[in-house]
Amino acid sequence: YSIQYKLLPLIVIIILVLITIIYNYYRVLTAKIIVLTKPNTQVEVYSETHISDLIISINGKLIDDKLVNTNKVGVHEETFSFINDDKIKVSYTFKVKVVDTTKPIIGVPSSYTVIKGYDKDLSQEFFCGDNYDNEPNCRVEGDYNVNEIGSYDITYKATDKSKNEVSQKFTLNVI
Repeated sequence: YSIQYKLLPLIVIIILVLITIIYNYYRVLTAKIIVLTKPNTQVEVYSETHISDLIISINGKLIDDKLVNTNKVGVHEETFSFINDDKIKVSYTFKVKVVDTTKPIIGVPSSYTVIKGYDKDLSQEFFCGDNYDNEPNCRVEGDYNVNEIGSYDITYKATDKSKNEVSQKFTLNVI
């Protein structure tokens, strides 16, 4: 009997610890989470957007106002932690749509002159770049003939993978 009485305080402590763990687990499971994010949560690719920029209201306080991952276009999940009004640390996950709405950039003069019989790809002669798409579709549109002397009013266009488009008219002079 003496061994059982000596273990009794240890057993009581273990039971109290287990009750505390179960109680805290239950509190977290039933914690009130009220988060209202902005509707159609959409951000620009490569923008510096914080979690707090996308939240309208929250029942508590953010622990870490981290940056949203905006390095890739598409829909992905963001998770953050906060301390709710009951002083319980909880997590919340929501979807963010990262979009590219920036048009490509082109550099085209108002007129460009080539010698009759020009045999290079005219679309490669001008600057064409994009903030997200490494290979935007850059092209010359319009009717022209590099084997016939004359002036041609044509257009240089660039379209990125997000369907953003820019164009610039110019005169092609064949001499």
